[in-house]
Amino acid sequence: PDWRSSKPWSSVKFTVATRTVTGIGGKSPTMHAVGAGGTLNSRDFDILIVDDFEDLKGNYSPDQQEKNRIWFGQTLTARKMSRTAIFSIGSRQAEDDMGERLLENPEWNSIVDYAHSPTCELDPYDEDAHVSCMLFPELFPYSLFMSRRRELETLGLLTRFHLIYQNTSSKKGGLPYSESEMRRCLNYGRRIGEYPPNLMLIAGLDPAPTNTQAAFLWGYDPDTTRLYVIDIATLEEAGIQGARAQVREWFERYQLRRWVIEEVGWQKAIIRDEMLRAYCATNGIIIEPHETQGYNKWDPRYGVAARGELYETVLTVEDPNTGGTNSIRKVDMPYGDIETQVIIDGFINQAKRWSPASVRAGRGGKSDMLMAAWFPFKVLDQWARELEADEVELDYEPFFSGYTISEITEVPW
Repeated sequence: PDWRSSKPWSSVKFTVATRTVTGIGGKSPTMHAVGAGGTLNSRDFDILIVDDFEDLKGNYSPDQQEKNRIWFGQTLTARKMSRTAIFSIGSRQAEDDMGERLLENPEWNSIVDYAHSPTCELDPYDEDAHVSCMLFPELFPYSLFMSRRRELETLGLLTRFHLIYQNTSSKKGGLPYSESEMRRCLNYGRRIGEYPPNLMLIAGLDPAPTNTQAAFLWGYDPDTTRLYVIDIATLEEAGIQGARAQVREWFERYQLRRWVIEEVGWQKAIIRDEMLRAYCATNGIIIEPHETQGYNKWDPRYGVAARGELYETVLTVEDPNTGGTNSIRKVDMPYGDIETQVIIDGFINQAKRWSPASVRAGRGGKSDMLMAAWFPFKVLDQWARELEADEVELDYEPFFSGYTISEITEVPW
């Protein structure tokens, strides 16, 4: 054809005769295909299209992931000039893969396709209702979607399910805190410091020797088991002085008498501080230590990641006005004014970026508010168990009913 140049065409490159590029750019073919890891030296591009750059095999080890990132950042994107457009198309393969890195990179605009919309609020057990919320309902209906989930969950591969079908890390161990789910817990009718009566209060403190340290105040409703975010503080004064000030401030404001404070290394000095101990003893304040270790921080049931499910949990409670029932979120977060929104948005931003993989890779970012929110759960879980035990009623009927009360009133010896 007229548009085919005299230069040879091959399976990896071709040049068209109608091209208008001259100069340095004219030395490169019109199209040049290179496999991942290939050489791109001295190549000039107007458009870079990266298609399925990674596969599962290339993510089996952190070393291989690092090699992928080096090639992508040092070889591939180094060919981008001011006029060059670059597109990366692919599916998620593993936690901490290039897909996760690019989604977190503010220099990239991202479009994520989900097999099932993460914002869907339909009954998860009504399979026939999920049509418009599916990406390809004719090819991959909701019934098949849930079947695959159950299958992979049985095999212990729930992480793979979220990666394959939702292009996101697993809610257990990947990205445990979903921003969309957390925002469904927002209460626009409540501000920081406001909360309903008859709550059990407890706070956590994530101490820091310098800069800021965070404190997080929870309210627990024993009637509904609902959790209320009451206050979040970022203390400008760090160390022991900041801890003293925060305990005093929240006691005077909320009559708060229960704290859980991390106790690792130098932090032990806070709980042993004589001035703090004297103030707590005078006002009936209990401070419990929390020792953060790998076995509890990464625990699949009680660790930091596991708490992300709380923001997805829906409770069914009685409506005192109608006698019926209402569905409410397990967690209630205030969002009633600008000051409150700034604080809660800061907490959500920390939570949505946190994952075990990113922390272990040394790029977890700031997480002081999230840690302060996690510490009190050792007590919150205990409260829930105790209240559940109190509600258990046992009806005991002996097999033999002929027992009578003894009439012996004196010892027989």
